[in-house]
Amino acid sequence: MKVAAIDAVPFRIPLLHPVKFAVGEIGHLEHILVRIRSGEGLEGWAEAPARQMIYGETIKSMVAAIEDHFAPALRGLDFHNVEEAWHRMERLPGNHCAKAGVDMALHDLIAKAAGLPLRQLLGGYSRSIEVCHILGTGAPAEVAAQAADLRGRFGLRWFKLKGGMDPRGDTAMIAAVRDALGSDAQLTVDCNQAYPAHIAERLVEEWDRFDLAWIEEPCAGADPQGRGRVARACRTPLMLDESAFLPRDVAAEAMLGNCRIAAVKMARTGITKSRKVLALAEVHGMRTVVGGQAESELGAMFGAHFAAAHRATAQSAAELSFFLDATERITTESLQIVDGKITLPDQPGIGLDLDEDRLRRCLM
Repeated sequence: MKVAAIDAVPFRIPLLHPVKFAVGEIGHLEHILVRIRSGEGLEGWAEAPARQMIYGETIKSMVAAIEDHFAPALRGLDFHNVEEAWHRMERLPGNHCAKAGVDMALHDLIAKAAGLPLRQLLGGYSRSIEVCHILGTGAPAEVAAQAADLRGRFGLRWFKLKGGMDPRGDTAMIAAVRDALGSDAQLTVDCNQAYPAHIAERLVEEWDRFDLAWIEEPCAGADPQGRGRVARACRTPLMLDESAFLPRDVAAEAMLGNCRIAAVKMARTGITKSRKVLALAEVHGMRTVVGGQAESELGAMFGAHFAAAHRATAQSAAELSFFLDATERITTESLQIVDGKITLPDQPGIGLDLDEDRLRRCLM
């Protein structure tokens, strides 16, 4: 039951459409496959996205962190001892997504060894989860057409729109999507902290008419006074994401009371720290939403299992459908979305197997 080896394998999957947002653009999924092997021959897998513009991690830095630091530190450790694994990994500061990838692969390994689907290991609240699709910013008519097409093909009811580029353009895009989908669709807007508070104040008040489920990161997280003014300027609740992703950050924001919703992302806090974020949010009466980080099917499955396992996260649609825009996959089967939901398999672990041939075609 010990860790025998940990590998970090970079892969690259082109997207059908580049996704633009306030702090960058994603044209390919350039991520890391984290593979952990036990002494008994079991393997746990996970996906670790590199997001230099948000966390400062690159493909090269993540490979170095995993293979040069974490692999030697964890070799020989009982793979069930996840808290000890974090203790050893945290001797190297930062590297949030690399650590999260190792944590998720350990949990896949633990669930496989127990013969349980990951969702049952974590709590087993539900077997399915509703999905929210992330749309990049763009011309209003084009974004609206894409949303309508996805709703028609997959039955999606929830969509996240990316703002933060231009106030008038953002408003026109939201209006176009709302008109195209009607009042029964659930819409959210993520500005990625792009607007100064004085601009965000005016925008969020105007956006109340669109009946948004929430507005995510409308202004800089480093400006708590400004965020407070923004929160008071609208009826729509505000959501925390990249400005407060560690448990201590969420606790500090909860005490301020400006945001009523917190994002939980497996890609940056793994299973272990995501459960701590979830607990803190529940204690402070905050709603929690499982967010995505542009993962392929492999990474999306961890978010789906986590969201379905816990009652608090199962109440909201999870951002897990980014893989629909990918031109390739590295798993033997594709993740299915039917009537806007993902239904999780009963196989041990995350329930998806690697396709070694497909993976070789995607190696960087």
